[in-house]
Amino acid sequence: FDQEQIAARLGKNPRTLRADLQMIQTSYEKILAQYREKLSRKLLANTQESLDQIVYLTGFSEPSAFSRAFKRWTGETPSAYRQRKQK
Repeated sequence: FDQEQIAARLGKNPRTLRADLQMIQTSYEKILAQYREKLSRKLLANTQESLDQIVYLTGFSEPSAFSRAFKRWTGETPSAYRQRKQK
């Protein structure tokens, strides 16, 4: 979903949604990044999904973009995180 689709589902104008989010000191992009991080951690720790499938499920365009983001979030690669969590 993009920001306009989310606003429509909430019955709001996209501009109103942005203003509402700004009032609580966040943005659509921040919420999306938090969701992607949480989903990525959960999938890596609790499933045997391939990295390519996780990239797809979390909405990244390619594995390298996912790996960079994951390393920024956690300080480790997706493979290292999975190995540590699934021990």
